[in-house]
Amino acid sequence: MQAQSIARCTGAALLATLLVGILVSVFVAHGIDINLSADIVATAQNMLDAELRLRGKAYAMALLFALDAVIAVGFFLLLREHNTFLATWALVVSVAAMLLMLLGAVYALNAAHIAGNSAFETLGTDAQRLMLAGLQATADYTSFHLGLVISSAAKAAFYFLFLRSRLLPPLLSAWGVF
Repeated sequence: MQAQSIARCTGAALLATLLVGILVSVFVAHGIDINLSADIVATAQNMLDAELRLRGKAYAMALLFALDAVIAVGFFLLLREHNTFLATWALVVSVAAMLLMLLGAVYALNAAHIAGNSAFETLGTDAQRLMLAGLQATADYTSFHLGLVISSAAKAAFYFLFLRSRLLPPLLSAWGVF
């Protein structure tokens, strides 16, 4: 595949990631995503009433995982000839970060099961279901932020290679490193 085709595909995946992220934040995740609210109890309560939105969030996160994979592979293919070791390191670290963030989809599906499966209603009290939903929200928060930090390191390496290779304008590459 030509470098121009790889760059277009990677750029389209970057734009799609932005679009999907904005749409999910506005229409799906409001009130059920602890990363958008600091109130764990309210988030957990909202999660117990939002089975369908939790499933939607999980599938959107799986889509974002796929888009992130396209971006990471695209960056690797564009930059590997400029420094194979650093491009490979950034790809491997990107995959690790994507897997951590994908755990958020698992936690959303767990919360959807807790909200919608009658087997969880037999736990005895709503407080126990609320605690389980709160644990899912907290785990989502932790995996998202850990993945974000690791992903930032990988992206900084990719943009450092863009800066050295001059494949992108230096100001844009420097912003990516920052």
